[in-house]
Amino acid sequence: MSLFGGQKVVIWPKAKTLDIYLNRHDDNILSFDINLWQTLPDTEITRLSQFLKSNHFTSATVLIEDDIVFTKSFIYDQAVTTLDPKEVVALSKDMVSFDIDPGSVTFELIPRGDKTLVSTRIFNQKKLAPLLKNLSLLNLKLKYSAVSESLAKVFSGFYQEPFFVFYPLDSDSEYIAALCSKGKVYFTSPIKKALPEVKKIINYSKSYFSTHVSKVFLPETIAANLDLPNVDKTIYTETQLAIDINLPSNLPLPVAGIIGVPMENKKNILPIIAVFLFTAIIAAVIVWAVLSQSNKNSGVANPSADLITPVPTIEPSPTPEVTAVMPAKTIKLQVLNATDISGQAATIKAELVKLGFSSVAVGNSKESIVGNLISLKPALSTSSAYFKSKIAGFADAIISELKANSTYDVVFTIGIDLKTGQPSATATPQLTPTE
Repeated sequence: MSLFGGQKVVIWPKAKTLDIYLNRHDDNILSFDINLWQTLPDTEITRLSQFLKSNHFTSATVLIEDDIVFTKSFIYDQAVTTLDPKEVVALSKDMVSFDIDPGSVTFELIPRGDKTLVSTRIFNQKKLAPLLKNLSLLNLKLKYSAVSESLAKVFSGFYQEPFFVFYPLDSDSEYIAALCSKGKVYFTSPIKKALPEVKKIINYSKSYFSTHVSKVFLPETIAANLDLPNVDKTIYTETQLAIDINLPSNLPLPVAGIIGVPMENKKNILPIIAVFLFTAIIAAVIVWAVLSQSNKNSGVANPSADLITPVPTIEPSPTPEVTAVMPAKTIKLQVLNATDISGQAATIKAELVKLGFSSVAVGNSKESIVGNLISLKPALSTSSAYFKSKIAGFADAIISELKANSTYDVVFTIGIDLKTGQPSATATPQLTPTE
């Protein structure tokens, strides 16, 4: 949790409500009586958008539950580095109960000796469509993360071996079981409180590791109903686990996985924290003495009494200025269009050529994303600010790292309409990448 950055905001759309979580200890949960999973009147979205704007919300991470985006994997009997997406779609059809849109499947190839593990993400596009439309009208910069991804980060912070974690879905009877290791999710499956089903899932983990995974993290609400032999069970409560990782006890674990910070990083910034707190305390005493009486009853604007509980206004903290390092004009660049809007890659190429870059290739991305992405080799990481400031539409692009042996030095992926700045209507949300 950065003391000097702006507020981290997590949006979690539920079946009947919309919950928003903030990285602070007081007034850190907002709850809207609104269902973003269905098509809503423009007036409801407008009220929500106006509220967020009036309280300085500009960006957020959206949590998607794992009955909407499924992580499935299968073993390919050869060592391969490429795979036809059509073949992946065909193999994935038996893994879910809904019709798969070919554009809503992404996959990663993981070497396993003379075989290949194909880790696949399958999005229920039909259910996602209303949510994505509603979110696009909120005028926020959005990232997406599956609940299982966030849980994997939390438990991998203190357990280094492969494990299962169970977590309740937005339902009274269903849970998600996720097979994880070192922050990565290998497999997810919705389950009910049925012992044979759980045993089958645990035995299935042998497909990914040399033996079946025996470590299981269970919430206390389900632990009493699962008598699993030969399994190392650890029962957890969200409240205590949040406290253990120095976060407010009322934050759900998937939220903690997004706004939390690894414990080992905290001692490195202790001197900075000490200076900051000392300065902040002095300033707070002065401000409190002057303004305490006038601010007793202050609060945020409330657009509708039945829409949300009022909380104090959120003021964004200043972001440190990043120095833009100009790269060599001889590097190899690639521009990929991840939208259905033709000509966008050529537009960005023209801008790069204008800046003096001579080697610029264009093409279409095999995957759809929401937002723009700049991927750079490690040696060029300091040039991300340069491209953000020079390329139209990429000021808020997500930055990722290319492998050192990649063909191109920098890859620009376009996931928005460059004219409007809005996500493409057919784009699939890009989940937070795992290591």
